[in-house]
Amino acid sequence: MSSENFWKDNFSFIDYFKLRASWGQMGNDAVDAFQYLTSYGFSQGMTFGDTRSYSSSLLQSGSPNPDITWEVATVYNGGFESYWFNNKLQLDFDYFYQRREDILVTRNASVPAFTGISLPDENFGIVESKGFELVLGYNDMAGDFAYSINGNIAFARNKIIEYDEPERNVPWQVRTGHPIGATLLYKAYRSF
Repeated sequence: MSSENFWKDNFSFIDYFKLRASWGQMGNDAVDAFQYLTSYGFSQGMTFGDTRSYSSSLLQSGSPNPDITWEVATVYNGGFESYWFNNKLQLDFDYFYQRREDILVTRNASVPAFTGISLPDENFGIVESKGFELVLGYNDMAGDFAYSINGNIAFARNKIIEYDEPERNVPWQVRTGHPIGATLLYKAYRSF
C-alpha cells in the first residue's frame, strides 16, 4: 500500500506498509497406518494335548474403520508489515485462526470399560486455535556502527470444541471448552 500515491501524500512518515492475508488447508497423516484394514497379531498361545506341545495363536488386534480420513486443518492469517520514520522503526502484526476437524479420536469414553470393547479411531474431534504476534524493532546508525533492537510478543490459545467424554456431574471436569492438556482438578475452598 505504501507504493500508492494516496499513501505517499497522506502517510509519508510510514515508509513501507504491506497488508497480508492467507488461507490454507492441510491434512495430517502422522497417524497409525492402515487403520482402515483388519489387522492380526500373535498371542501367547496355548497347549494342546501333551503339555510339551505349545502352539501360538492368531487373533484380531483391532477393529478396522474403513471410513477413516486425514484430519484437516483450515488456517486463516492476517496482518501487516511496516517501517516508520525513515525505516528506523519496524512494526509488524499477525493474527491467526486455525480450526482442526476430523481429528482421530477413540470413542471409548462413550462405552463403559467393563464391556471390554475397544473401538477404532474415528474422525470426530475438533480443536480451535487463535492468537497474535506483535514485532517491534528499532534500527539506526551511530557513526559507522549500525545496530538494531527487536522484540516480539505472542499470545495463543486453543480450545477443544468436540471430544468424546462421558457425562459429568460437575462442569469443571469437562474437557470440551478447555485448552488441550488442561489439568482437571477439584474445586477447593480454603478457610482459615
